Amino acid sequence: CPAGSFCGTATIVPTKCPKGKFNSEKGMVLESDCEPCTGGFYCPTTGIDVPTLRCSAGWYCTLGAEVSEPDNDGTGDECPIGSQCPVGSVAPELCSPGTYAPNKRMDECLLASPGWYVIDRQSPQQCPQGYFCNASGISYNYSSCSEGSYGATAGLSLESQCTECDAGFGCPSPHQT
Repeated sequence: CPAGSFCGTATIVPTKCPKGKFNSEKGMVLESDCEPCTGGFYCPTTGIDVPTLRCSAGWYCTLGAEVSEPDNDGTGDECPIGSQCPVGSVAPELCSPGTYAPNKRMDECLLASPGWYVIDRQSPQQCPQGYFCNASGISYNYSSCSEGSYGATAGLSLESQCTECDAGFGCPSPHQT
């Protein structure tokens, strides 16, 4: 009995493994010898011996997927907001600090621009007045302008963009506006 199928006892003609399953071994006897398609892959036809088709970008496939873009059928789904799913994903991967995915079906999280920060993995926030957000865009926090300076505008990305206090005016505490 060839790989990708099973042959019951006294069977002359092999039966192909069903969609969503595969079998890489020869000589299998039962349909239960066919395994669910490997996570990250899909098995769209019968008789597959090795899964080779990877799930679409922006989607994830758990075990037994029959299509490249499963629709919450127990074998996968579209990537949720705040996560990324590159080609062949088994599960959504949360965006790392400083990155975000504002839409479903994102294959890659977006990097926050300088002067912006991200705390919810879904949307960037402009750095508030009196603070700066690092220029690399990967900080999910913001830092205060130091004592003796103030943030004249929102969206600063470097501490050097904080403005020194004018002569005769004190800025005794950080994050002055």
